[in-house]
Amino acid sequence: MPRFYFDFDDGSTRLKDDEGVDLPDRQAVWQAALDRFPRIQEQVPPDGRRDIVISVRDASGRTVLRAAVGIRAYWVPEEEDARS
Repeated sequence: MPRFYFDFDDGSTRLKDDEGVDLPDRQAVWQAALDRFPRIQEQVPPDGRRDIVISVRDASGRTVLRAAVGIRAYWVPEEEDARS
């Protein structure tokens, strides 16, 4: 069974997976990548944004999949809210 490595990058922290995990097929790699996203809504600062990228490498070191998620949170100015 092929081994895959899941690297994490949120723009300020990069974590390289040195252990990896054996997965049987592309669908399992896809699902494993999506399952690794943390609960980012708890970590977004006020008036902030958070982008997370999971890069998946195969045993040769080639990136085979990149999955990204981003969240933006900001206060709407009162004058903008009044126009809505």
